[in-house]
Amino acid sequence: MINYKRTNSSDPHFQELIRQLDADLTITNGEAQAKFAEFNRVDKVNWVIIAYHKHQPIGCGGFKINGNRAEIKRMFVNKNYRGQKIGEQILKELESWARQEGIRGTLLETGTNQYEAQNLYKKLGYTIIPNYGPYLNFSDSICMAKDF
Repeated sequence: MINYKRTNSSDPHFQELIRQLDADLTITNGEAQAKFAEFNRVDKVNWVIIAYHKHQPIGCGGFKINGNRAEIKRMFVNKNYRGQKIGEQILKELESWARQEGIRGTLLETGTNQYEAQNLYKKLGYTIIPNYGPYLNFSDSICMAKDF
C-alpha cells in the first residue's frame, strides 16, 4: 500500500528524493542538466507530497506559487516503483492541495527528454504553453499548464 504525506521542502525525505531525481536527470540529460540547477531550488516549495511504501519514501512532488498559479516542481518516483500510477497520484494530490489554497491552475516545466513526464501531464489535462520565466530561451524545455 502506498501512503501520501503532506509536508514542505525541509523534510529530509524530500531532500533525499530530490537528490535521487537530480542524479536521474543528470543521466538522462548529461551536462545540460547543470543549467537548470538554479531553477530547481526548493526554498519556496512550501507544499510537498511524499509517497511512501512500507515507510520508505519512494516519490515526491511539490509546488510553489508563481503569480496566480501553483508551479509544479521536483516530481519524481523511484525507478523501482514506476508504472504504478504513483506519479499520477502525487500530481493529483498537489492539484487538490492547490485548489484548497484557492489557486485556480498550475504550470510546470519539463525537459524534452522526459517523455514519461510529458505523457503523464498530457494524460491529466495539461497543455503545452509558451515557455515562461527562466525557461524562455531553453529549447530543451517544454512548459505546460492546466486550469482548474
